[in-house]
Amino acid sequence: MKGGKLTLWEGGHCVPCFIRWPSGKLRPAGAVSGLSEVQDILPTLLELAGVKTTAKFDGVSLAGVLRGGGAPHVDRTLVVQFSRIDHQVPVKGDACVMWRRWRLVQDKELYDLANDPSQERNVIAEHPDIVAQLRKHYTKWWDGVVPRLSESQRVIIGHDAETVSQLSPCEWRDVFLDQGANVRRGERKNGIWYLDVARDGEYEFELRRWPRECGAALDAALPPLKIAEIPRWNQFAYRRSPSEDQRQ
Repeated sequence: MKGGKLTLWEGGHCVPCFIRWPSGKLRPAGAVSGLSEVQDILPTLLELAGVKTTAKFDGVSLAGVLRGGGAPHVDRTLVVQFSRIDHQVPVKGDACVMWRRWRLVQDKELYDLANDPSQERNVIAEHPDIVAQLRKHYTKWWDGVVPRLSESQRVIIGHDAETVSQLSPCEWRDVFLDQGANVRRGERKNGIWYLDVARDGEYEFELRRWPRECGAALDAALPPLKIAEIPRWNQFAYRRSPSEDQRQ
């Protein structure tokens, strides 16, 4: 697929999702067509678990699909829009609008995945009706999210559902320090947490650089942890050519 991390082509946002539940009476194993998004996971798990709720979700439940009910919502239109490091808030138009086989990228590129899965041919001038439809959907979507773009999502502490909360640099406002390598290098950064205190009381805070489980000091230099050995017979290098995929 064209593109990589943070790009708006398929390679930047199309990811696999594997569902396995041997006793869940799900459909036979195989690929499921149709558009879905990560916001579908919560309502799907709730329905599969038989949990009733009146909450409203951005996503939809795919439980019926997983039980053999066909493709999910064929006429569904979805929007992918990332936040960018060089912008404090997302910028209008910096998005991919998806409907069936069509992808409108940054409001200037249109691709037909059925005939051009590698997204090499921009056909925006050939399908003004499709472009108008996707632009209309995006405008409505943008108008729905823009009022809260600058609003900080607060971390709730002191709630009975989570008696011990973990605050990490990932939740700092407009500070990039969200990877283990950042912590291992000892990068000196600081930020602000926006909190919602669910209950009045006395709180105890522990300051840690490393997970509590490893018992290491703040100034300890820990080497990278090797999780598993990958057998050489299971290692592949991929190279894409214009005409085919080659595997070595």
